[in-house]
Amino acid sequence: MREHFPTLFFRAGLLGRHASHFYHSLIRMVEVGLLRVRKEPAWAGVQVEDFELASSSKNDGNISLTSEPPVSQQREASNTVFSRPEEPVSSAKEKINPAEAKLIISIHIPKTGGTTFLDVLQASTQEFLYLDYGKGINPSGVYRNGQRTNESFESIVDIDSLPGRSAIHGHFRAGKYREKFPRAAYVTWLRDPVERLASHYFFWQRTPFMDDPLCNRVITEKMTFEDFARLEIARNVQHRFLSPIGADGFAFVGITEEYERSLELFRRLISPNTTFAPKVQNTNPERQCGFYDLPSGVRERVLALNQLDASTYINGIRRFRQLCERVGI
Repeated sequence: MREHFPTLFFRAGLLGRHASHFYHSLIRMVEVGLLRVRKEPAWAGVQVEDFELASSSKNDGNISLTSEPPVSQQREASNTVFSRPEEPVSSAKEKINPAEAKLIISIHIPKTGGTTFLDVLQASTQEFLYLDYGKGINPSGVYRNGQRTNESFESIVDIDSLPGRSAIHGHFRAGKYREKFPRAAYVTWLRDPVERLASHYFFWQRTPFMDDPLCNRVITEKMTFEDFARLEIARNVQHRFLSPIGADGFAFVGITEEYERSLELFRRLISPNTTFAPKVQNTNPERQCGFYDLPSGVRERVLALNQLDASTYINGIRRFRQLCERVGI
């Protein structure tokens, strides 16, 4: 029975029709200890679709959602799903206090609140802020004291020698900077996987970027939300961004559904001497009660396509609650 628990959970209808049932069911499961620590991947027996990350020409870890990647010959195993909690990457060896880290590495998973969170990062840094979005429609660049500079971020080799804090923020895989900046504090945000994907789709419906190949395809082919969700590149995005670290390896994990509480958690953990009131951006004015009202059955089918994301989200909630308990919120 335990071996088949994840499959039964998603098939038993516990999610209901509304996404809030999913989120609060997960919270309750974490609270009562139903999420067992397991050595094997939680989705044992499930075939993970082949995929290859669309990266820059240097294969430096940037993830792109602007074109559909070719099928890879290798499969990525979810070894961190329901794994034993790890210490944050930034402090696993040197016991660094995240509040004292000279560098924040912020993994911006699309449609989790990362654009709004950029305001928080700006308030929390005194030196460099590097926007690393690779190639595409999103701008990359280096800012110092809020001003764009021509200085190359790659030329900054000793972050710890700077008097203040710096940050890297963008769409890139978590392992990209691990070797270069081993003392960094890693932060990210996670969201209900179906809601995150729906937010991406409906944002493009409201604000199409026709220069973006994938958006162009979605609009010109008049894809439904479910059509979009079935594209290989749209599946298990959060899992791919956090690989190979996993949620348990992050100094901070924010949950989009608990945005205000997450901001207070970030302040207490990472930037206790900073006050901020970011302006929420890119919200959907037509969304009711914070969740998308999807046709019957769509949520369950889309979730079935994103089981690695679902497990990543569960791990993220668990990590979030551990950190909240640590700081007393």
